[in-house]
Amino acid sequence: MAYEISGTVGYPCRIIVVNESDWTIDANEEVGSVGPFSTSFTASGTKTVLAFESSSGEVVGFGSVTPIEVPE
Repeated sequence: MAYEISGTVGYPCRIIVVNESDWTIDANEEVGSVGPFSTSFTASGTKTVLAFESSSGEVVGFGSVTPIEVPE
C-alpha cells in the first residue's frame, strides 16, 4: 500500500514527513521550486510534516496530518 501527502510551497524548501507513532522519518525530499509538491511512502498513520526554507532557515510544521491512500 502506498500513501501520499501533497501541498503547495511558497519557496524552495526541504520537506520532512515524520510518522507520529514512532517518530521515524517516512520522507525527506528537497522541493526546488515554488508551487505544488507531493511525496509518497509506504507507512500508514498520522504524520507531522515539516518544511525547512532553504535560504532563511524558517520552519513551518503541521501535525496530525492524515495521508491519502494511493492505489498501486
